[in-house]
Amino acid sequence: MRARWTIALALAGAMGAGLVGPVAAQEKQITIGVSHLSLGFPYAVALQAGVQKAAKELGVKLVEFDAHTNALNQANDIDKLIAQHVDGIIFDPIDSIAAQDWVDKAKAAGIPVVALAVFVGDARKHPPTWIYPALLAYADRDDVAQAYAIGKLAVADNPQGAKIAIIEGFPGFAAVEFRAQGFEKALKESKAHFEVVAKQAGNWDPERAHQICQDALQAHPDIAIIYSHDQAMARGCLPAVKSAKSKAKIYAIDSSKDVEDLIRDGEPIVTTCANPVTSGEQAMKALVTYIRTKKAPEDRFITYKWDTVRKDNVDTCPPQF
Repeated sequence: MRARWTIALALAGAMGAGLVGPVAAQEKQITIGVSHLSLGFPYAVALQAGVQKAAKELGVKLVEFDAHTNALNQANDIDKLIAQHVDGIIFDPIDSIAAQDWVDKAKAAGIPVVALAVFVGDARKHPPTWIYPALLAYADRDDVAQAYAIGKLAVADNPQGAKIAIIEGFPGFAAVEFRAQGFEKALKESKAHFEVVAKQAGNWDPERAHQICQDALQAHPDIAIIYSHDQAMARGCLPAVKSAKSKAKIYAIDSSKDVEDLIRDGEPIVTTCANPVTSGEQAMKALVTYIRTKKAPEDRFITYKWDTVRKDNVDTCPPQF
């Protein structure tokens, strides 16, 4: 499974308020099908909240499925939605490669598709802002740009170089590829000596990340940089850093209420702003506008403004999950 990437303007102003207002009484009821990667992840639940919020505002009916991180389930979900002749589909794909065929099938049936938070295509061949041709749009943030920004902070904190432990996400996700690319680019540009002494897949699991960090710090007590592919694994790693009395700092992707509270309390974590509710709203508004007006978004990569999240600016990114 090889699943899951500029910074553009938020969609709302560009689309015009009159295009996405609630459905008028004489208009046909719009039905949007949604296939969620897995509602077992808080990030995915926040994406769903954004989709549902916008659907309510726009007077749209939803048909939702949870694929439970199973690509076959999601393929079946897409088939069901096509068979139901929904007016549009939003999905966060489990398998970025297989998703190309699913999008092609929906387009052939005359159903527009917006990808949400997960790249469609081969992450090794295209940048995260590339849009698969059959997609109407893709709503997300640029994972390479966010990872690069975090890498630049790690370099600034360690200008002479350092030993690094990396906790990656679930193998095969496009996000894993993109988040590696951005971080590595920042390290290479520094010309300093950075050595990766430990790298394992944490699978987005805090408990697994805790064990990885514990083992890495025991084997290499002088690790100065821990790069976590998401905030949940960063939170899992923190107790291992503290119990080892390590001076390592954790550089992560994604903000959440829990991790922002830790940053505010002075814990050694920096991360990036994540607005999944906003992405869900943007995806729904783009799709409904197209259905009602046949007007596609000017920029098919739909995103929002973000920054790194540090103690000095933690209140600038209100957590959305």
